[in-house]
Amino acid sequence: MRFSATTLAALSALSHTALASERCEDKQGICLTSFRWCDVSPCDFPENVYPLHSDLGRNVGYGVLDESENYTISWTGAHTDRQVLVGWNFGTPRHAVGQYPNIRWEKNTTEDHIVFRPLDVYAEILDRDDLNMTMLELQGLASDMTNMIYVRQEYDGVGPVRPFEDNGSQFAVVGGWATTAMVASGEIAQAAEKRRWTLGVGIGVGLGVPVVMALTAFATWVFAKRRMGGVVRKGSS
Repeated sequence: MRFSATTLAALSALSHTALASERCEDKQGICLTSFRWCDVSPCDFPENVYPLHSDLGRNVGYGVLDESENYTISWTGAHTDRQVLVGWNFGTPRHAVGQYPNIRWEKNTTEDHIVFRPLDVYAEILDRDDLNMTMLELQGLASDMTNMIYVRQEYDGVGPVRPFEDNGSQFAVVGGWATTAMVASGEIAQAAEKRRWTLGVGIGVGLGVPVVMALTAFATWVFAKRRMGGVVRKGSS
């Protein structure tokens, strides 16, 4: 229990610099206006997205989503005369290399945004005939930082060539005990950060590493069970 509380203390709901979407002002073609995380720390992430700022040598933040919440994927610059393909690429964590195909969830729309809930996406994926996975395995994939949202439009060869694809920032999805811990840890970390700034100390490093370790441990456990035959397959008795 002590390890969990310490590990998730990095996931804090900070509210300083707003999430920037200025990149779309100078970008031609389709451009995501959501699921692009901040490049500075501290920084304000969207509602129900917990910030995990990297101190692993990368100048980028990661988002951690709650699987039971609704999230909006929005974009601008799309052609209004054709559909937009919106997708979630789960990626392939190193713990699962060779065990699964590259799993994607995709939807077509003519709107400029869609709303999705990770748990509903899981249900759709598990209902597919071409995959043989359990909910636990899918949650294990989603708990890794390899997830990415993308938007695309087909190019019909008419007119000037423009960028017809955009990708979001990496994120992870958690649920259950981890969600409860994130909320509590976020409040604790926010109060601690306020005290640091009051003292003129600022935010120290080393907050991101334990969280990555916790998420990695969960995913590793899931796929280890699969290799050992400990996970009951869908459709088996």
